Amino acid sequence: MQTLYSGGLLFDGDGRLLENYGVLVENDRVIKIAPRPEFTGFAGYVVDTSGGTLMPALIDGACHIALGAEADPVGALGGRDESETTLMALEHLQASLVGGFGVVRDLGGAPDVARSLADAMQAGRFMGASLLTAGCTIVPTGGHGEEMGVVADGSLEVMQSIRALAASGAHGIVFSASGGVTSADTNPSMTYMTAEELEAGVVEAHRLGRPTAVMAHNTDAAKLATQAQAGAVLYGAGLDDDTIGAMVAGQVYLVPALGASRALADAADDAGLDPAIVDTAKQLVDAHAGALKRFYDAGGKVAFGSDSGMPLLAHGENALELRHLVASGMTPIDALIAATGYAADMLGLVGRGRVAEGGVADLLVVDGNPADNIDAVAERGNHRLVVSGGTVAARRN
Repeated sequence: MQTLYSGGLLFDGDGRLLENYGVLVENDRVIKIAPRPEFTGFAGYVVDTSGGTLMPALIDGACHIALGAEADPVGALGGRDESETTLMALEHLQASLVGGFGVVRDLGGAPDVARSLADAMQAGRFMGASLLTAGCTIVPTGGHGEEMGVVADGSLEVMQSIRALAASGAHGIVFSASGGVTSADTNPSMTYMTAEELEAGVVEAHRLGRPTAVMAHNTDAAKLATQAQAGAVLYGAGLDDDTIGAMVAGQVYLVPALGASRALADAADDAGLDPAIVDTAKQLVDAHAGALKRFYDAGGKVAFGSDSGMPLLAHGENALELRHLVASGMTPIDALIAATGYAADMLGLVGRGRVAEGGVADLLVVDGNPADNIDAVAERGNHRLVVSGGTVAARRN
């Protein structure tokens, strides 16, 4: 079956916003993109996008699919059995798709559940966002996320852990190099992994064909990640100019996930959060946004990650992160590139994140022109249509 999308604007995922173009989809693929006159006489099904914008479905490079955005999501996870966690995670994938996301990457929480759901999505057993898994984060003893990660100390243990994760089907490898905001017993300004551990881990992961990302809440951890040639730095609060320069030169992506610290810093007093965590977030939130602005102004590549599942960050509302990116100084178009083309490139995805001939027909139709107002995409109430592999997954009534 062929479907023609025509009438409105086309954002391609690489920064171009085109007028008077049509996009022809057959089954699960985009087969033709051309000026509208070339489709004159088309007799198949037509989706009128007039007054709106057709664009790639979004890609979330950082979420926790088994966590439920509670005040203490890790504690809540521990109180559920695996069957309940599986159902909840499936609901989160479905909510993410309805919220405009064709692909999400899970950073950990319940690795067996995530792996099973990733396989089920790949097989087409359920409608929901495609799922990429990191298995468990590599964490040194005493580091951030120890309760959900694989604890590994020394280069040998790190390499062994990566091999085990790769053998179990992990799409990519994530390292927890610094302290974190939501671990009250760690300090975000401290670096917990050594240069030797990170270098050995990144080399091994890349040898096995796995993309890498490093959680770094301070500039020293980000510097180690860059020296190790990791593919991406997550968070990046407090980056100094030297580290930013090295990241830009090394083509290291920054996934700021600004909403993570912002949600905690702005939380109501009765949200049930640990006051120590809130205080840490308040200390970091401005530096976090400022580091993104300086990285972006220096020409760095920003990729999208929402950290959904962490405290107060609901699945399905992932796109609200776009507001934070724009509020911190990115143009709406560059924020959209972060959530489409750049996110796909960071994750090594071919045929996703762009509207391109031969690509997967993961599409999103939104009201208006997102170059004028990022809320056209950030606010899911402005989404008209979500298409997953050529199939309509959500349609606004």
